[in-house]
Amino acid sequence: MLQGSCKKRTKRGLLGIILPLLLLGLLPLPLGAQKTAINIGLLLPNPGQTDVIHAAEMAIADANREGLVGGRPFALVVRTTEGPWGAGSKESVSLVYEDEVIAYLGSLDGRNAHLAEQVAAKSHITYIEARASDPTLSYAYVPWFLRMLPDDDQQSQALLADIRARGGGAVAVLSDGNYDTRYFTRSLAKALAAAGLSRAYEIDPAAYPDPDRPSKARAGLIKSFRLRGIRHLVLPFYSREGLRLVLALQKQLPDLELYATLGYQFGAGEAEETGKAKEAIAQLKAMHYGPAPGPEMEAFMERFSARYGHRPGLAAIYIYDGIRLVTGASRKLGTDRQALTNYLREESHPGHLTGTLRFDELGKRLQTD
Repeated sequence: MLQGSCKKRTKRGLLGIILPLLLLGLLPLPLGAQKTAINIGLLLPNPGQTDVIHAAEMAIADANREGLVGGRPFALVVRTTEGPWGAGSKESVSLVYEDEVIAYLGSLDGRNAHLAEQVAAKSHITYIEARASDPTLSYAYVPWFLRMLPDDDQQSQALLADIRARGGGAVAVLSDGNYDTRYFTRSLAKALAAAGLSRAYEIDPAAYPDPDRPSKARAGLIKSFRLRGIRHLVLPFYSREGLRLVLALQKQLPDLELYATLGYQFGAGEAEETGKAKEAIAQLKAMHYGPAPGPEMEAFMERFSARYGHRPGLAAIYIYDGIRLVTGASRKLGTDRQALTNYLREESHPGHLTGTLRFDELGKRLQTD
């Protein structure tokens, strides 16, 4: 958790200095200082998600520049789910009952997102997920859950449309046994079956540890691609070994079409790669599924880059939009949590970096732009 004992000691130290001055009348009491800030929570897998934190801080600062709400500024409270299983639930509870947030956002994997969602269901506070694409989050039917991005089912349908537009044919998908990858693979299989197509051929990059060198395993894989008529390869996650395998396949199969899901883009955007790996990411030509760049997004990226020395990843962009969504709603409605939930779910919210935000009755993001 980022709000550790050091921060608490600092707060107590500052209060020890400021409070006597206020009582003695030696320091003026600012207008509205009796009221606390309006807290918005951010739940992350670990404190290393610095781009996401920076984007959230920028969103809070931008909102405060537009003016206070009832004399109160917005404030960001960051907690992390690292540690033993169940930390996601514990930290969500802390955000709701200790930090008294009006809403909280997550940039989490599917498992921890489910824990955060359970807390929202019991506390009746809006939880907005900006990373996990597991479709079963929506099917828990929690009215306080919203998702900033298309889920696996929605992404699979977009993939299928592009595969058909490129002549159809057999499909392969990278698979590593990870929870989120498994759910995406199920969604893709469902979409293919509904279209009368064969299940995607699953490939684990770990089975090809050195794809740059000729090997019987890689030769067998290329042979399988040709025999099965595989023309499309879906990348649902990023890993260095997966990237090397894909690039090796492209050399032997130059007509192979590649499709990078949001999960791949999140991972590639956060990978601290240098040298050949960084060049390889740039060289990978694939269909990408995410928000279309526009002038507002480009301006945000330039502003972020000027401040932090590099452009933000996709996860940071979704979090910025999510924070701005909440601050905009609070500016209209104040801090009534149920009123905020109703407004966020029922209204259309244009003008965001990733386009207009609108959600269905399950909290799924609707395609509006």
